[in-house]
Amino acid sequence: MKKYELKYVKGEDGVFAMSTVASPAVLATLVMFSNETELLQFSDDEKQIIYSVAMRPNMLIPRKSINGEPAEVYYSDETVKDLQQNFFKMNYHNGGTIDHGGVLVKDMYFFESWIVEDPLKDKATSLGLDVKRGDWVLGQKIDNPEVWAKIKNKELTGFSIEAFLNPVLIENKTEMTQEEIDARIKEVIKMTAEEDAAKKKADEEAAAKLAMAEGDQVPPTEAPPADDLQKKVDELTTENIMLKAKLAEYEIKEIDMSAEIAAAKKVAIEMGAEIAKGIKPSGSAPKSYEQMSNVEKAKFNRGKL
Repeated sequence: MKKYELKYVKGEDGVFAMSTVASPAVLATLVMFSNETELLQFSDDEKQIIYSVAMRPNMLIPRKSINGEPAEVYYSDETVKDLQQNFFKMNYHNGGTIDHGGVLVKDMYFFESWIVEDPLKDKATSLGLDVKRGDWVLGQKIDNPEVWAKIKNKELTGFSIEAFLNPVLIENKTEMTQEEIDARIKEVIKMTAEEDAAKKKADEEAAAKLAMAEGDQVPPTEAPPADDLQKKVDELTTENIMLKAKLAEYEIKEIDMSAEIAAAKKVAIEMGAEIAKGIKPSGSAPKSYEQMSNVEKAKFNRGKL
């Protein structure tokens, strides 16, 4: 399935409405409360306030049709931040739609908005929402009794954006670069070394506990220091890269030798063909006296040539 990044062009509308829906794309449900301490509790003086995640960056969301075919889409962290700011800049926080019905309900408005930085310390977590870093959280006041009744009956469970965004196809990489391969090898070696060290430490601790339980007070063997382990990982990685370079050098030499052998075979075949036709190989015919140098002529005259 193809993947698209939904990009926002600054200056355009971006998110022009927020719809309260039954099935939001982000897997986060509404939190409702009547006062600031009793979540999901209702009373005569209900505040009719809800909170939910509106957008979650880097989360793949299935769509039935992008450019005419099913696909998955996502937003970047930067896009979510830009859309949050533009939403309030353009005063789109007043009102909202219900299940993308196209009708703007005026007696409901967004009064709180933030991007989650630390989920453990975030207000959304204290409210009861399950949030992740980069989430856009909104707080909405509902003054419409019909909408509030649907929320209480859990007919509406979250927010869903209505926006103008540009889908950009993300090309899937089928080949890894040499740098990526080397990095992956180093990662695997490191992970293996860490797993071996952890297993060894666990085995030693288990053996020590067993020995102590049997009355033999044998102190556990300390695991090798982390610096020594990292040094070993670096040495193995360097050795692996050097071996790969050496292998590449041998492969190049083998190619050169193969080329020389092929050329020699070609010359031998051509000479064999000439000999078969009664033609002497080039360079074997004796020189005429006129073609000889003075030294060669002197040797010829003395019968030594």
